[in-house]
Order: sequence, then structure tokens, then C-alpha cells
Amino acid sequence: MNYIEEEQIQADIERFEQIGSDIPDDGDMVEQIPLFSSSDMQSVIEDGKKKPPIHRLWGDFWWENELVFLFADSGIGKSILATQIAYEIAKGESECADVEVSPQKVLYFDFELSDRQLARRYKNADFPKSLIRCTISEEVDSEDFNMNVIDGIKDKLIDTGAKVMILDNLSYLSTQTAEAEFAGAIMDGLTRLKRELKISIMVIAHTPKIEEWKPLSKTNMAGSKILSNFADGVFAIGRTRVGGRYLKLLKTRMVSEPDEKSLLPYFNIVAEPYLHFEKVGDETEKKLLMGKPAKDFFSSIWDRAVVEPIPLNELVKLIVSKDNSKNSVKSKDGNARKRIDRAIKYGALKKDELKNIYLKAEQ
Repeated sequence: MNYIEEEQIQADIERFEQIGSDIPDDGDMVEQIPLFSSSDMQSVIEDGKKKPPIHRLWGDFWWENELVFLFADSGIGKSILATQIAYEIAKGESECADVEVSPQKVLYFDFELSDRQLARRYKNADFPKSLIRCTISEEVDSEDFNMNVIDGIKDKLIDTGAKVMILDNLSYLSTQTAEAEFAGAIMDGLTRLKRELKISIMVIAHTPKIEEWKPLSKTNMAGSKILSNFADGVFAIGRTRVGGRYLKLLKTRMVSEPDEKSLLPYFNIVAEPYLHFEKVGDETEKKLLMGKPAKDFFSSIWDRAVVEPIPLNELVKLIVSKDNSKNSVKSKDGNARKRIDRAIKYGALKKDELKNIYLKAEQ
């Protein structure tokens, strides 16, 4: 055995002795961290009263230290509203909802728009530096992304010091693995981040095609049975009968959930000074809904005998004349045609080959 071999053997012996010294003897006690803490209920309540109040980030829809979902059908404006919420929290004020916090640093994880699409959509906007957009690095492949997405989000939160984040959207993350349960794993990771870093999280989710004459419900959200269990709050965007949008709170731990008599905020989407929701007023969901209730609307504006048809273009002009929104004439015309198409689809109207529109009789 040469000198080098003897040195190597001695080094190995010392290393194993060190490892052995770190192993407790049979009589040593290894300190265990308690799994649960406990206290009498009244003491917990009294201590809770002394803690700082929880503030609204954006109206009753999102409060501090909550994980909430915003969902809606495709093309209805989820990302437009989410970006607006991020912007208004970043500047600490809103014309649509109460913002009870000072200006916040907000991380917006954008899996929807390319840089060019974002620039085109918000060419006239003036966002604060505290609104930070995060996208997936081009060098990252899907396997690395799936394995490290939560750690990557955590790193960005720690690096920036942000306490508010929006994830747009969960559908993108779920499709990366083609496994529905991946969404549950992501939500479990986000829930842990919320507790560990004491942050507020909004996740944008999708919904399967919904029947627009029916009230919005948590069950409309894709994966609702799993996802809503993770949520402190859930709210959704619906389409109004005149082509606008309305918001409905579907789950909350902070205030009473709305009932059929509650007034819900409704909006127009306007382009200036940037693409955003502009509040119009408040109304019950029943009056805002479209589809089957549209029969009452068409009956009320029908300017001839019920059995007589109205040419399509005349009916469009008639609907536009009743539209008191701030939308452009072109937008009103488009909304009127969509409204007629939906009424035909859902049975309130029918159309012949000459594009004459009939008010369908009750079955």
C-alpha cells in the first residue's frame, strides 16, 4: 500500500466517524416540532381582535392574504379585468371598487399575451413601475417548467418583495401536462406560498360553455369541485343582455354572498385611456341576464303585430335605438346582431331564409 492510498483510507475513516457522531445514541432525545398548536376558543377570538384589520384589495371581490379565483367564458374579458385590477392595486385607487391599501407592488404572471399583443392592446396606457409582468423564459422547456413553476414563482416574489400576484391563467398551466390533477397540485403549491410569504393571490380560470340566461354559479368554473376548495373567494364575469359585463361574487369568507335580490355591478368595456371595464351601475342579476329573458325584451320593443316579422336590419336598428350605453354606433350594431343570434339560438326568435325575424309564440 502506498502513501496516497493510506491517506485516502484515513480520510474515509475520519469522514465516517464524523457521520457516526451526528447520529444520536439510543438514549438521546430528538426534538420534534409539534404538528398542532392549541388554545381555548375565546382566547383566540380576543387575540384576533387585537390584530390589524384585513383590507380590501379590490372591493368585496379580493381581500388581503386571500387566494381568489376569477373565471369567465372565453372572449369575455378576463385578462382585461385582471390587468385593470393589477393596475389599480399598484396605484392604490380605483373608480370601480374600493381599494383600501396603499399602492402595492404587483406581479402579473402573463401566460396569455405576447409582448406585441400587450403593446397593441395597451399602447396608450401608463402603468406604474410597481406593476411587474412576468413571462416564461424562452430557454425553459415544458418539463422544467412543470417541475419548478412554484419555486420559480416563489423566487420572483422574494426577489421583488411583492405581496400581491395574479396568475393568468390556470388553463395554460393545466394543459402543459395534459393532466387535470396538475391544477390541484399547482393550487396546493400556491396555497403554501400564500401562508408562508403572507401574500395575496388571484388566479384566472376558464369555464366550459355556459348558458347565458342562467345565473352564474361556482359550478360553472372548470374543475370547480377541486379548485373552489382551495379558494378563499371566487367571482365571475357574466355577459349582460345589452352586450356589457357584470361581476358576481360566488364565494367569500368576508361578507355575505349575494342572493337573487342583490345588486351586482355592471360595466362597459372601453378603449380609452386604456382598455378597461368602466362601471355603469348596479342591477339584479335577473335584469342583467340575457337569453331566455330576452323574450320579454323583444316582446316589449316589437312595433307591429306579434305574428308579423321584422326584417333583420330593421330589428337591429330598433335595438340600437334602445341602447343607452356609451358604446360606439358600430359596437351597438354588433351587440344587437349578437343579441338576435343568441335569441334565435335559445328559441326566443326565429329567422326565415329571407332574413325576416319572427317572435316565437309560447310553446
